[in-house]
Formats: sequence, structure tokens, C-alpha cells
Amino acid sequence: MIELKDINVLCDEKEDIIDGCFIAYSNQITSIIDKSGSGKNTLLYILAMLVSNKCKYYYNGKLLAYDKKQQMNFRNKYIAFITKNSLLIDTISVEKNIEFYLQQANNDEIVDDLLIKLNLINKKEAMPSDLSDAELQRAILACGLAKNTKIILIDDKMMFTNHNDELILNLLKSYANQGKIVILAGNDESIVKNSDRVYRLENSKLTLEKESKSNLIVQDESFEQSKIDIFRIFKILFRSNKKYNLRRIVMSFIVMSILFASASVFNFVNNNFDNRYATNYLTPTKLLAISDESSFFHQINDGLQIGYGLHYIYHQEPLDTKITEQMESIENIKKIYDYYTFNYSLLSASGFSQDMSVKVIRDDQEITRRKLDSDEDYSFSIIPFFPEEKLDLDKGIYVNSNMAYNYNIEVGDTLELEINVPYAMAKSIDKQILGFDDGTKGRAYHQVACIGEKVPLTVKVAGIIEMDSQVSNEIYLSNKIMTKMIDEQVKRYHDGKINLDYQLYEKYTTIIDLKPYAKAIFVDDEKHVEKVQKEISEISDLVFVYNEYQNTLELKNDNNLMKDVMAKMTFICIGMFILATLLVEIFYLKRYKSTYMIFRLNGYCNYQKNKIFIIHGLYQGLIILCMAVVVYVVGSFPLIIGDRTDLNISLIRSLFPDLYIKFSDFAMFSWEHFMFFMIVLIFVVVITYLIVWLFYQRQDIINYLEDESDENDNC
Repeated sequence: MIELKDINVLCDEKEDIIDGCFIAYSNQITSIIDKSGSGKNTLLYILAMLVSNKCKYYYNGKLLAYDKKQQMNFRNKYIAFITKNSLLIDTISVEKNIEFYLQQANNDEIVDDLLIKLNLINKKEAMPSDLSDAELQRAILACGLAKNTKIILIDDKMMFTNHNDELILNLLKSYANQGKIVILAGNDESIVKNSDRVYRLENSKLTLEKESKSNLIVQDESFEQSKIDIFRIFKILFRSNKKYNLRRIVMSFIVMSILFASASVFNFVNNNFDNRYATNYLTPTKLLAISDESSFFHQINDGLQIGYGLHYIYHQEPLDTKITEQMESIENIKKIYDYYTFNYSLLSASGFSQDMSVKVIRDDQEITRRKLDSDEDYSFSIIPFFPEEKLDLDKGIYVNSNMAYNYNIEVGDTLELEINVPYAMAKSIDKQILGFDDGTKGRAYHQVACIGEKVPLTVKVAGIIEMDSQVSNEIYLSNKIMTKMIDEQVKRYHDGKINLDYQLYEKYTTIIDLKPYAKAIFVDDEKHVEKVQKEISEISDLVFVYNEYQNTLELKNDNNLMKDVMAKMTFICIGMFILATLLVEIFYLKRYKSTYMIFRLNGYCNYQKNKIFIIHGLYQGLIILCMAVVVYVVGSFPLIIGDRTDLNISLIRSLFPDLYIKFSDFAMFSWEHFMFFMIVLIFVVVITYLIVWLFYQRQDIINYLEDESDENDNC
């Protein structure tokens, strides 16, 4: 039995019910009728515990002074509130809707039993939107009855039609006879006629107009529902509809693509601007004075920085002796060295070009270099380092990181080298003039190139340093060793032990003695470097002075400024991606508003609602992650093949179509990419679901019911 005492309801700033009293018994149908409709619906909301503090609420003689949580539990266990479209979830079929309510009840009936009773067996797989009004009413009733509660409330917006009246009323009678409390709201004569008790609401007075003593029973029963299987409920609500599963996959793919793009932007910026210019091994007090008869260096440095470290000297015209003497007289210079490089290709005694070679030995085994798409070696140069620099002269040689990668070199390996060591120079007979991209031309000059011989050298690798040069692969060898090798070759040349083909050379060039084309200058203090550099530059425009450390610092500063700009643009871009993802996710989750509101209407506790909501979020995130993994695997084929073979990744990628190469630029797996993707994914899923959850929590359940009914009435 339900009894409401002292009912006082204020609606639209006027008394709707004053000092009302209401009683409904088990085994009976009780109806509420009025003219306007608002009063009886308000009374139903009170009975459903959707509004409180309007009366004293007794159930089986016990006063229920419940808080909101207790009201939800009571509604969940004891009440089925049936209003137009209040129980049907529009994203699952009629069958799954009924199965959803059967899951939370001690109901021995199966879905087909209810469908047969309500003539809906042929609509088992239909979606709610595909039902007629009459079928929709019966489907809603089936859901309410499947809940198997002691109290059944049906409001006037169910709008019984002639097609459903007799069927529905007979079914409600049978349920009332099972000990249920059935309460209807409406003005239909058939409802009044078939009710055991009728209350009329008129002029704010609630009056018992009809009363039947038959079947009058007051039951004092304990009613326990079965434990709700949250994962089963989740499966029914979010995995049973193939159409929505496909939509979820499409939505997940869109979200994954946007987040993947943001991670790719981050990865690109991070890889291209992180530690691009290294100064760890550079000496601040070192200057390089280079012969510049062709105007080449002055031209490319006019208003610009040269770029990476200037180590390899292509223009080898000797420095003028007078310029060298003037440099040596400049104050604050600590030491001056002749500067030579051993170049990969060099003219030989026969007039043909010869290339250097290297073998990498580790544990008495030759280590093969990474494969190229041709039979040529990776070219490299040998660069001098001096006692004033930061490398240890006694430990061996150093290689840059690019050389180490291409030749599979590790610290401690032995290198067996054949080095091009110069001993003379070939000076062209005719003068040349260089032309530059801006249309200007340099000075006329005689081009000079070194002539040398290959000399074997076996050394240990002492260390690997960051690549910071215009040449990709470099070996750093002590200047003392290089000078000794040059002196030995020059002596052999002057002693006639090298058979130079003078006839061939003298057709085009003049053979001259080897002379330095550059000087390595070390200043006594870093604060004097700029002064010394300026004084050398003022000697003549035939010499170019280069400070690698300062040049790299300026490039690094410019790079940092560009990095800051790129970082801002990246954050803006990623922010837009994340915002777009949030909007897409919110749009997607909005489709499940009715599902969440029905949880509230049916009195699911916060723990149950939140758990289902969290599982849904994890499920969505898992789909997105799985799609990302597929993209990673497809995009990382060259990386996977390269890890299992000695083939170069660039060579492997070149075997694929251009479209795939472009795709793998953004989709190849890296930990930085993956971690950023995961962080953004978690952020988006958590924020989206939190926003939607808070929004649905703040929705008024009564307004939702009335809005839903109004929308359906207008359809």
C-alpha cells in the first residue's frame, strides 16, 4: 500500500494540490483524473520520488523520510514509471530494450513472452523509431513490466488509443492481480471504468471519487532484486546495435585521425628542432682563416650564417704568404696551425680520382655497413683536431653520429683506413670565375686542387660526437698524426719516390708544392675572439675568417627563436585538434543522452551509472587505440624490416609507392609519438566524458520527461 498525507504542491505560483491525501493498494488499479493534466502528473512525480518534501510518503505503513540516494534506491527496486518514450532507449532494438529491464529484475519472463503478450513479436528486431504510435506504447509498457516492480505508474502522456485500450488494461489488471500497485493518470472513460479506485483533482482538491473494496490487500513483503551485471548491461546498451557499432568505429577512426595528426605535428617539430645545433665539442677560442681568392665564402656569408660546421675545404687555393705573416703578428693569438683536410676523393699521381675506404673491425670480425641502393660507399672526410680542443689526443679517433650510424661503428671498434694524404697541388692554367644564385660573380682565380696518395692507418674509435658539419660523415684525427703523414708524403714526393704523371697534368695545370689553404687559429681568451676575427678580416678580402662556435651559437639562437614560434604554432594547432576531437566526441555522446537519463529515471545509483559510463569511455578509447596500433604497424613496415635485416631504412622505404612513403612519414612508430598520442587520448576521453557526465547530472529529470513528451507530440 502507498499512502500520501498532507500533499501540498505549488505549481506555476498557485496551489495545485492543497492538503491532499492519496492511498493506493496492491491488487488494485488506482487512477487519477483532472481537467488540466498538470496536477495529476505532479502527483505521479511525487509517487515516483522524482520530487520530494511535498508530503508524507508511506509505503506499507512505514514513513519513508529518504534522502536523494535512498529515493533512487527505492525507485530502482520498487517503481516502474511509464511515460511516453521515458523507458525506451532509442539506440537499441525493442528486444534489447526489454532485455535491459529484465537484467535488473527478479523476472522469470523472457523477452519473447512479453512481446507475445503485447503483440510485438514481429517487431523484435525493430528500432523504436520504426514503430507506430500504438506499437511504441506497447513497447514502452513491455519495458515497464519487464522491470517487475511492485509499483507501476503510468502517466496521461502514454495517450492510449483504441488499438491498445483493451489489450493494455487487461494486461494491467493481470499484473495488479499479482499483487502489484498500478496507478494510472488520465481522463479516458475506459480507464475510470476499469479502475478500482479513482481520485479526481479539481480546484486544488484531491477527492476519492470511486472506491472498490474487492481485492483490497495490504501486503508487507520484502522484495529483493537480482544483482545487476554491469558488463551485461553495457553489452546490451552499447554493443548490441550493429549500426551503432559501425558508427562508433567510424567516429573512433575520425577521433584517432585527429589525435594522430596532433601527435605527428608534435613529433615532427620535436625531431626537427631538438638539439639540431650541438656546441659540446666546439672550442670558443678557435678561428678558421680560409683562402678566398674566388670570393666564394664572402659571397655565401654576406648577411647570412654559413650553416653547419665548416670543416671540409673545397677551394684549396693557398693562402698568400704576406697574409699569413700579418696574421702571425696580431696580438692575442695563442697558436696558429696549418689546416688540411683529408678528402674522400683526391687526385692521384696518375691524374685520376681515388677514394678513401674504411673497414670496421669488432671482436676480430668485420662489421658491414648499412646497405645503400647503389654499390658506392658512404663518402667521408677526415678532419684535424688540435691539442687546444676538447677531444683527447691519446685515445684514438672520433667519428660523428652520422658516420657511426652509416658504418655501424661503436666506441672501441678498430678502423682500418686507407687515407688520401696530399703531397702536392695542381693549379689550373686558365682562370675561372664563379657565378652565384643572385646573379653576381666572384673574382677571377686559378683553381687549385691537392694531389695525394692513399696511406693505410689502423686506429681505435675513442668516441662518437654529434654531427655538426656540412659533410654528413666525418672522422676526427689528431692534427699531429695528420701533419706527420703529410710530411712523410711530401718527403717521398721530393725524394722522387712518387711517380707523378707530369705530362698529363701539365696539359691543364701547373704542379706546385703543397701549401696551406687554411689556418686554425687559437685565441688566448674568448673575449678577444671577435677582435682578432675583425683584425684578420681587415688584412685582405682574400682571406675569410670563420668562428664555428659563434656561428653555431647564432644558428642555435635563431633556431631557438624559430623553435619558440613553432612551439606556439604547434600548441595552437594541437589545441585546435583537441578541441575538434572534444566536439566530435561530445556530438557522439550526445546520442546517448536518453540512455543516461533512463539510468536516473530508473534509480540506478551513482556507482552503477559511473561504472557503466567509465566502461563506455574505456571501450571507446580502446577502439581508438587499436586503430592507432594498426596505423603504427602499417606505417612501420620499413622500420620492422630494417630491424631484422642490415638494409637501410631509406632504401626499404624507396621500394614502396610514394603515397606510402608520405604516409609512413607521419605513421612510423616512435615512443615520443606514441606517448604523446596516449596522453592526448586519455585527456580527450576523460575531459569529454567528464563534461558530458556533469551535463547529464545537472539535467532536471522532470523537465527531460516533459520535453521528450512534447517533442514526440510535435512529431
